[in-house]
Amino acid sequence: MTALTRRSLLIGATSALAAKPLLSIAAPSDSLRASMFRRALICEVPFLPPAVQDNITERVYPQGLALDATERELFIFYSYLKKNPEFGTLCCVYDTESLRLKSWFRTPELCRESFVFRRVGQSRRVYTVGLDSPLFYDVTRLPPAGASLDPEQIFRPEQRSYAQLAWTGKEFVYMSGERDEQRRKGKQRFIRADAVFRQTGTVDFPLGVVGSYDKAQVLHYPKAQGVAYTKGMFLFSCGKNYARSGRGREEDPLLPSTQQGLIACDPDGRRLADALVSPDFALAQFGKMAGRSLQMIENESITASGGGAVALWQTCHPSQWATDGRKSGLLVTEEMSGARAAVDFSEGAVSLNEVMRRDLNRSLPD
Repeated sequence: MTALTRRSLLIGATSALAAKPLLSIAAPSDSLRASMFRRALICEVPFLPPAVQDNITERVYPQGLALDATERELFIFYSYLKKNPEFGTLCCVYDTESLRLKSWFRTPELCRESFVFRRVGQSRRVYTVGLDSPLFYDVTRLPPAGASLDPEQIFRPEQRSYAQLAWTGKEFVYMSGERDEQRRKGKQRFIRADAVFRQTGTVDFPLGVVGSYDKAQVLHYPKAQGVAYTKGMFLFSCGKNYARSGRGREEDPLLPSTQQGLIACDPDGRRLADALVSPDFALAQFGKMAGRSLQMIENESITASGGGAVALWQTCHPSQWATDGRKSGLLVTEEMSGARAAVDFSEGAVSLNEVMRRDLNRSLPD
């Protein structure tokens, strides 16, 4: 399928929701939590379009997205599944109205999970986190199809970076790649930095939001796949890959890491609310959006756009990548949508506290 629904990506700014900095998840703002369960399908694009599949031999996997609402361009970024000596990242660029593939390019830098589009003067930039450092690409003019694009600038901040990045409108906030003695198995420490990544402070998020580096523990926390700053708060999009076919413990629908949805935190890192659903319920709801039965679901990041937030969901099973994945597989949704056509996921709500207790008989950690 191409696009069953095409909502404009020019998501208008709405009045920010009142978000009290609550210390406990036990009493979140009812209106905030309710809005976090509502999402609307903007469009669906291929897992990897034919023009790209037919011109590369490597297998790639989607990592995140960025949007230029003014030029109506959607950027989908992929990582290479096997280490490539030449390239670390691939990007497909779509026209958001026609869903036509406008260009695709590769870059030698390995990029992570979060992407931020910004206009700086006359230039168009996509910021992200590389192997250890933040960087940006100048996409003022799209490169020709199949070309290689080097980063315009790689920053060298005091502390190395990892995986996730958000822009608040005044500063960048990115996950620290440093693991000190207290946080060596967590991802809690984020760095605050100015527009050229000079550190201005830090913010710590709860372990029960951002998860752990520890491979023995990673399945037993929500899996935050990206972060965006919108409506005066941080939104973490969550959910590891889950396939109905099953591959053992990793596909357990009761694991905290397989729960799909959003977690909100205030600017100081305190948890405000969670809006998660089981992966089976997510499959059913996203299937309604796509107009077909789905066998796989995974969140692939979130980005801020025009006063709102947009998320990327991967629904293409590996067995379908070379077939159905040429025409469908990636759903782009408006999160916290006020649209009449928005789908309400709240019927399948799960309590993060209950999920954590059920998993290992423990409460939600700070």
